[in-house]
Amino acid sequence: MAPIRLSERAILNAAVELSRREGLKGLTMRALADALGVSPMATYHYVSSRDELLSLVAGEIMRSVPPPPPGGPWEERLLAYMLAMGDALAAVPGLVDVVLQSDPSR
Repeated sequence: MAPIRLSERAILNAAVELSRREGLKGLTMRALADALGVSPMATYHYVSSRDELLSLVAGEIMRSVPPPPPGGPWEERLLAYMLAMGDALAAVPGLVDVVLQSDPSR
């Protein structure tokens, strides 16, 4: 396997994949470093803490939920969007807690 070029994007992609596979309890800096094939300290150059990593992962997963297509009654569009968000939250064990504890002003 070719070495991964470390970047914030590479770290975030690996963290999201690991989270979907193991849940957020399985997302540790060591597990992430192992998945990337680097030392745990190398990841801290891009992400200062596990809490920051969890926040980044939560944001990335929630941003991946597409808005409903335009048109139609707003109630149906809102319901479709809420259901899609619920699916995204349910796909990663522990994600709900991170989203509920996050500071939306950041």
